[in-house]
Amino acid sequence: MTTGYQPGALHIDELLKEIPDLSNLSNIEVEQLFNIDSVDMTTERLLELGNYVKQILLEDEIDGVVITHGTDTLEETAYFLHLVVKSSKPDVIVGAVRPATALSAEMVL
Repeated sequence: MTTGYQPGALHIDELLKEIPDLSNLSNIEVEQLFNIDSVDMTTERLLELGNYVKQILLEDEIDGVVITHGTDTLEETAYFLHLVVKSSKPDVIVGAVRPATALSAEMVL
């Protein structure tokens, strides 16, 4: 169901429960900096996210970062991170057209 969708209604832990085999592939640590509609991504939040990603990628035990993001401003955030995060480790930003609460949500691995 896509009617009545509310951005940020699900915590990342709830999304990960929909992909149970993921824990067989990787050791996942979850950090949720924001739980907002992507139209509410401000310059201040971009700076906070960029600084967080830069810091976390400096840790030896971290192999990469995956950021879930709403589609309204996904490309702006991706471009910002491309400009400010300089690491040999990947920082990946993902979004979906269909909400996680919809039938056939785009949550496949």
